Amino acid sequence: LGKVAETLKSAGVEIDIPELPSLALGAIEVPPIQVARAYATIANFGLKRDVTSILAITDNEGKPIAQFVQQEEQALPIPETANLVDMMRSVFTEGTAKGARALGFSYPAVGKTGTTNDYRDSWFCGFTSQILGLAWVGYDRDDSTAAKQRNLQKLTGATGALPVWLNVMGRIHKGIPERDILPPEGTLERVEVDLISGGRATEACQGKNVISESFTTRNTPQTECK
Repeated sequence: LGKVAETLKSAGVEIDIPELPSLALGAIEVPPIQVARAYATIANFGLKRDVTSILAITDNEGKPIAQFVQQEEQALPIPETANLVDMMRSVFTEGTAKGARALGFSYPAVGKTGTTNDYRDSWFCGFTSQILGLAWVGYDRDDSTAAKQRNLQKLTGATGALPVWLNVMGRIHKGIPERDILPPEGTLERVEVDLISGGRATEACQGKNVISESFTTRNTPQTECK
């Protein structure tokens, strides 16, 4: 749990993180701006940059008074972060956001939905090769009226926040040429893997149980299928 908390802080989460077993499920309250900052670190393959809503301050004649200087650091290891980004693609192809294409969003993207207990919070954070967006739909109070409303609506990350994200990101990306999210060269290796044994696929184990996955040089399967 300590390593999980340390990684979250490295990515850009600034709150005090309780090291409880529920942390493995992401069961902590984090302001949306900090979630977006952490995802931006992932989107930049571990490079953490300052996030701000103010780029510069000028006087009434447009002369600059102050300018925001973005600080950055390599907060997370590049190969492992690239591997994470690659895994997050499946959210759009076979996971909770696979309905995005049916809703008209076909731009290459990765992301993650989130739903908290009793449907209080509906999250989606995702990014393309150029833009990151975060949507939150939920209740900032927990009284009986709010509880009744959310139990009637039952908004999950996929049914609440994701449609909002798709609508906004779809508008932003109109006219922008599609560009895939590519990992830094040399960080990942595509390997055919046997789902049954977890080993590299050979002629002995071809068929429906073989998939193509990305691995770093440190976690590439060392054994062959049996």
